[in-house]
Amino acid sequence: MIRRDKHPAASLLFGVAVIQLLVALFYWSIHGHEFRWADWAFSLNFLVFVALGVWARWVPAAPAAIGFLLYAVYLGAQASLSLDLLRSAWIFKLPVAILLTIALVCAFARCRERSMRARTIVIGIILACGGLCVAAIAACAGFFYFALRTADAALSPKVDALFAAIDDGTFGDTYAAQAAPELREAVTRKEWEQLGLAIKTRLGPLTSKKLVQWNMQQLNADRWADVVYSATFEKGSGEIRTRFKNIDGEWRLVNFRVNSPEFMKDLLTTPCPYCGEPCPASAKFCPKCGKPLADPGKSKPESKKNDLRANDAAAEVAPAR
Repeated sequence: MIRRDKHPAASLLFGVAVIQLLVALFYWSIHGHEFRWADWAFSLNFLVFVALGVWARWVPAAPAAIGFLLYAVYLGAQASLSLDLLRSAWIFKLPVAILLTIALVCAFARCRERSMRARTIVIGIILACGGLCVAAIAACAGFFYFALRTADAALSPKVDALFAAIDDGTFGDTYAAQAAPELREAVTRKEWEQLGLAIKTRLGPLTSKKLVQWNMQQLNADRWADVVYSATFEKGSGEIRTRFKNIDGEWRLVNFRVNSPEFMKDLLTTPCPYCGEPCPASAKFCPKCGKPLADPGKSKPESKKNDLRANDAAAEVAPAR
């Protein structure tokens, strides 16, 4: 004869702890050499459910509700970072969510066995679920704001450094210092320098920027961050799109693109015959040395025009390959 389990909520919480332990062991076996404090905290969370399971053997309702809330906050935090992150490892997350939901129901059902009226139980469940949802939403909103500020503080100085290098004429040096291997495989240093010259010539210095969109992802052992800024330049407005990859604790640039209506104006540039500064084709004087340029109405050799168009196109599209 099978004895009835007097503590189903506790058993379900212990089951959640076992699943979380298996996930932790699997994750540690693959990425253990790269673990940081957040990874260790995630891996040891099964101990929290063990403690809740022990508690539930005497008072089932509170630990079941706490376990449900903690996991709801965890899933909400992942959803605020990326839906792809939320969908990852769903084969483990779905059973955990089901077990915690059943544990919550069993905990309140046990209260019913202690002479609580059915109406009171229903009201209690509704209030508890409503409170948990409100708390989860508030926690996710707070986490989202904290993550937004953290991302801006970590990546904004790197974007500022790129535009400072463009203004100083040292943008080519950032190719080795800040570019990730993926970017160096897709773009040559010459194309990278052409991009900096195009931005400097057509937009001028960056005067301000504002973070409008960000997305962080954890793909196996790699961490990625996509950041978008609305920007104001000396000669117009635009949008800065960047993608970073965390390599050995440092964010490296994988993609860098500036979109602006100014790039659609005066697509042909020509170097100054005296100093080599790129100048708009309609310009009469070089903006750097001030010397007069050739008459913009005169036709230039077709081969030269083709070379300039090819160089200009490479400077714009190369980082987006």
